[in-house]
Amino acid sequence: MPRAPRKRKKTTTRKTATRGTATLHHRETPRFRKLNEVLAKRLRALRHAGSLTIEQASEAAGVEPMTWYRLENHRGNPTLAVLASVAAVFELTVIELLDDK
Repeated sequence: MPRAPRKRKKTTTRKTATRGTATLHHRETPRFRKLNEVLAKRLRALRHAGSLTIEQASEAAGVEPMTWYRLENHRGNPTLAVLASVAAVFELTVIELLDDK
């Protein structure tokens, strides 16, 4: 008889064993939030400049429309493959896409 899978407990912060200080999840760091904001603003601006809908842009990138929506609304945590596909829609590199200048 197969065993039922164990449920994992969700934790919001973790403590390091040596120092006892709480560590932030990478999505909670200022650096991640800044990159997420840059990506969201850049994607929306590029999509609007190209007169594309979310559906058209996501189809061109080969990602789900909800994935694109999340990226534009600061809710995404894309893989490198997704970033590369999204950047290719606008003929950019990932570095150019994430550049905040």
